[in-house]
Amino acid sequence: MCPTTIMHQMSTWPYAVVPSGYYIYPLMLLRTISMMAMPISKGIISKQYGEDQQGELMGVLSGLKTITGFFGPLIYGQLLSYFASDNAWPSRNPGTSVVYASSSSGDEGLLLAR
Repeated sequence: MCPTTIMHQMSTWPYAVVPSGYYIYPLMLLRTISMMAMPISKGIISKQYGEDQQGELMGVLSGLKTITGFFGPLIYGQLLSYFASDNAWPSRNPGTSVVYASSSSGDEGLLLAR
């Protein structure tokens, strides 16, 4: 997996465990830095393909981002509502959905295993 993808994932899950709102400010700085993961990953991935394949590759990556941008909120919105409800198992913890979402992000990491 790409190091930038790992940084992106590691900057997301702490939002699930912050004890108060003041901890969000340093996390926002880390998250801002990690937002560079996608352009950096695209640059690394594009170096692995020839010039004639890079347009198709960027189209596939944009398509993956669009698909995950559509299905992600549907899936993880349902997880958030479940874990925030009173009948959540094993415990009522809305941050659990954030941990699941951060562990599954990084769709471009699949293409790096070429």
